[in-house]
Amino acid sequence: MNSWGDDIPKKNQGKGNSNNQQRNQKSHQHHNQPKVIYKEVVPDQEESKGETTSQQQQQHEPQPYEDLDLLVRAKEGVYVINTNTKTYDPTSLKKLSGSSAGFCFANKGSYVACIQDQCIAVYSLPNYEEYALLQQPQGIVMGFSCTDKFLSVVSKLDKDNCSLVIWNVELKTKVADFPYGKVKRENWPITYFSPGDKYMFRTIGKNKLEIYSCDNAFSLLHTQEYTAIDKIAISPLQNRLIFASFAQEHVQGYEHTQAFIQFQEFTGEKLTDLQKKNLNKADQVDAIWSPDGLNCFVWSQSAFDNTGKSYYGEHQLHLFNISNKLFKQIPTYEGPIHDLIWNPNSQDFIVISGFMPSGTVFFDKNLNAKYEFGKNHRNVIKWSNLSRFALIAGFGNLAGDIDIWDTFLTKKVGTCKANSTASCSWSPDSRRFVTAVLTPRLRVDNELKIWKHNGQLLNRVDFGKTELYEVGWVPSKITFKDRAASPPPKEEVKSAQEKPKRLFVMPGNSASLSAMIDAEKKSQTSGGTVSYTHLTLPTIYSVQISVVAVSLKKK
Repeated sequence: MNSWGDDIPKKNQGKGNSNNQQRNQKSHQHHNQPKVIYKEVVPDQEESKGETTSQQQQQHEPQPYEDLDLLVRAKEGVYVINTNTKTYDPTSLKKLSGSSAGFCFANKGSYVACIQDQCIAVYSLPNYEEYALLQQPQGIVMGFSCTDKFLSVVSKLDKDNCSLVIWNVELKTKVADFPYGKVKRENWPITYFSPGDKYMFRTIGKNKLEIYSCDNAFSLLHTQEYTAIDKIAISPLQNRLIFASFAQEHVQGYEHTQAFIQFQEFTGEKLTDLQKKNLNKADQVDAIWSPDGLNCFVWSQSAFDNTGKSYYGEHQLHLFNISNKLFKQIPTYEGPIHDLIWNPNSQDFIVISGFMPSGTVFFDKNLNAKYEFGKNHRNVIKWSNLSRFALIAGFGNLAGDIDIWDTFLTKKVGTCKANSTASCSWSPDSRRFVTAVLTPRLRVDNELKIWKHNGQLLNRVDFGKTELYEVGWVPSKITFKDRAASPPPKEEVKSAQEKPKRLFVMPGNSASLSAMIDAEKKSQTSGGTVSYTHLTLPTIYSVQISVVAVSLKKK
């Protein structure tokens, strides 16, 4: 595997951050920012992506946050809460549905659908008015098509059989019904719509793909058989219908099926092969398209490592480009790949990889490493809708630490901690995010917290007396503009300024520590300045990072 280059910028440390915080604090104090929970300091001019220090010091004026809603699915039903809601009281909240198996927002934000016992209830947004009751009992999982014209719903018929129904949401009518065997939530989706909803793809069993025309009759256009197929992923590209079909490694008795990923194009009449790659030791394969549909991640992993080095198995990450039809391996740290995500603008991506503490690296789409966020206990990335902020966190079996970065400036703008988080997402305006403790991950102390983009806690809603299953931001029709980060709270600035300076000591390097203490004593008695140039960071993934110098000056 490739290694990180020494030219990757490292995260800001030490005095530089302190100076920036002092400048932000002075500007904050000078304009006497009022203490209102949903007020923030923003530039009075639209700032560009590459703000300079002088631009950041321009005059600020307070602007209120837009009032946004969230949908929560609790034991009692599905309710609408506001970002200002302080307590969960079902009697005082707007109720959309009783006991529900799940809800789903339309891609364009026009509807929200709730699975009820005997039907699928569809509500129009943003007024939450009942739009349709689609008669389909025992719903398990569902999803809207790209333009929100169709809704696919899987229902359980008995313990061994399910039914897939396609609804025309606009006409409120059933347009197709397909029998299936067992369908589990983790196997969803099994239907895929092309951009524009002209075609629908569905997988059948482990080796067949059918393509339908989304006309009134949902007529079958093409059937393709494979040696194996688990899922497909359709490119968001508008002018060409390109998709990836992939399957994990299958072993049954003496028969062995190689894991692969294949890229094909559908012209409306036939399939054309673009490229195929066999994947070694891959019992799980995922394909993740960039938002512009021109590049695709191919993430393969195995549960076991034959070398015995990793408990997490082996992971590989490739990038496929549809223009040159080439696969390129993305360099990662030794160990598992924890998470990866495309920038919404499709120009960059972030990967978390390696044994804990894992490493997080910011790449451009040409695989050039732009920035290294350092090594921490992190395994989740969430990128805000407007591309500026990226949330890098340690959830699951980690402690819940969260770092928020301005990716335009590659600068950390806030930190916070949300223990036992099972759900996390950015608000439509990219200025807030929500974390939630959910059942079944934790059946007690369920709650949701709303945070400002700089890590400041804005609100907390306690669900301790019930069970919280799902939380989601309600889509907004407002067109939001990107804005730079607000200065951190005064308490955080003061804390950062008063933080005592410490000598840098390598972990486990007791000899270096003793040498530094002796040198400090010597400098205090003789009045000299001692510089250390012999300390080096440990080798990380075949990279020797540059020498660290520590200077102890006379007080």
